[in-house]
Amino acid sequence: MTMKLLQAVDDWFSLEKSSGSKRPERGRQNPHLQRIEQILAGVFDHNAPLIYSLSLQGGAIQAPLTLVTLSGITLLYLDQRRGVFRARSGEWEQLDERRKRYRPSQPNPLEMAMSQVAALRAYLAEQGTAGVGIQAVIIFTDPGIHIEAEESQVRLVYGDGFPRFAAQLARARPTLTGE
Repeated sequence: MTMKLLQAVDDWFSLEKSSGSKRPERGRQNPHLQRIEQILAGVFDHNAPLIYSLSLQGGAIQAPLTLVTLSGITLLYLDQRRGVFRARSGEWEQLDERRKRYRPSQPNPLEMAMSQVAALRAYLAEQGTAGVGIQAVIIFTDPGIHIEAEESQVRLVYGDGFPRFAAQLARARPTLTGE
């Protein structure tokens, strides 16, 4: 299974080169993305590729950052919202300050991330690499956000908590071999 996963990673790199989706240029790059890169570079070595703008199956799978480690694949989404939100069983709601009630909010980052995980799982199954651990993580970069999370299927991480999350990810039990 490991060799097939590595072949899929090689295919991803080929797709990136042919489609022109590559690492953003430093001058035009989001400072939050630069910080995420620095943190990941400090935690992982060159055996954990970070793939930019992953796009497979005619755009059915689109992840801004995809980290491949020995413990699996992590789809990373940066979100710059601010406000008070609630994540509950796949629902994404924002607090209406005037009415003091939560209302559904769009776009729903939880649905987006979970649909990408499902599409990537299906793609890997077609490639003969079913069983690879895949998780989605939304990194909220604006300090002006508060989230009440109840049973979220997607990992929600505040920007200042990302270094701890990356360290936990690096210590996760390997499910793949280095080969």
